[in-house]
Amino acid sequence: MENLEKIIQAINVEIKHRYIDIHGKKQAFSSFIKKEAENQYKVTKKNPRGAKIYEALKHLYKSMA
Repeated sequence: MENLEKIIQAINVEIKHRYIDIHGKKQAFSSFIKKEAENQYKVTKKNPRGAKIYEALKHLYKSMA
């Protein structure tokens, strides 16, 4: 996974701030994590597992978009 360290760092910051959809330098956590999941889904040639992760994040953060 190309951006694994960046993703882990973002998740840790989100946890530290008690899941408030913290806004980073460029975008909110929800936007970042959805974009990363979508990119990974595309890179893995639309792997069904990636699709489930992407769909879960899309619905989880739907109200925060």
